[in-house]
Amino acid sequence: MAKLSDLVLRSSEVTGAPVPTVREISRRLREARLISTGKRGRYGGTDMAPEDAASLLTALLIVRASAASINNIALVTKSHLQDLICRGDDARRSWDRQLAPPQLSRLKLGHTFGEAFSALIASISNGDLERSIKKWNTGKGGFEIKVRIDKPTPHYGAYIEFRTDAFLQSELYLRRKDKTIVSYPPRNWSAIRDFNNDLRVSATICEPTLKAVGVLLRSSDR
Repeated sequence: MAKLSDLVLRSSEVTGAPVPTVREISRRLREARLISTGKRGRYGGTDMAPEDAASLLTALLIVRASAASINNIALVTKSHLQDLICRGDDARRSWDRQLAPPQLSRLKLGHTFGEAFSALIASISNGDLERSIKKWNTGKGGFEIKVRIDKPTPHYGAYIEFRTDAFLQSELYLRRKDKTIVSYPPRNWSAIRDFNNDLRVSATICEPTLKAVGVLLRSSDR
């Protein structure tokens, strides 16, 4: 069963972040109750769940994208997980039932980034995503998953994407009060909302990283 110490080591291995940095970030997230803790509060004392992995990976993305202070990392991570909501067009849900793994397709419109990221990792851990990939794969191309955090300029943003040769399925996560489009010309550089613009700073993790963490949790009974 995967403990916090296992999650820290695996996350460091696949992201390249130094172990001491990942360990310190995980400690602060655990103290903020964004990572599970055992009855005695011992480091690594309880089995890790997808929600714990989502919290730690989100924090690592934030640090990479925005150089956020570790002193504030728990607060900023909590805001990303709980305050960013999906901006889909469907009246009831966002992720297509025919395309997304069950954990994602069951999420209603207005779900949070934390809920979606946790569902994605859960689908890797229990094998649902692997089964979905086999269903999607037509043999004509590859498969990609991306989870991205944007530097909070002008505001926080997160993004989850599935891409195959047959379709593109993605969701943008923003705070309720933030707008997805800024009128042009922008008043300053920080107002630019073009996702392809070179001035935008972001951090992305892809399928190999997500799979490595999800498989780590696969031995857990949770």
